[in-house]
Amino acid sequence: MKAGSARTDARGAEPPKVSTAAGKTTRVLVVGPSWVGDTVLAQPLFMRLHERSPRLELDVLAPPWTAPLVRRMPEVSNVIDN
Repeated sequence: MKAGSARTDARGAEPPKVSTAAGKTTRVLVVGPSWVGDTVLAQPLFMRLHERSPRLELDVLAPPWTAPLVRRMPEVSNVIDN
């Protein structure tokens, strides 16, 4: 595929695939952004991860000032305060 198409990034690389065995839960830890605005903008990423892997258990490492916001995101399973 050509670079910039829907399935490649600017370098022409394919996005990573999340593959799991049927019925198996995948756990992912995301280091959350340090700023409230960036945290809000991270939610579409969390939504996309769940679209690609419905049985995803998503944990977010977040600073104390963004942790309450992350806890309200339905895509996030656990919030780890740092």
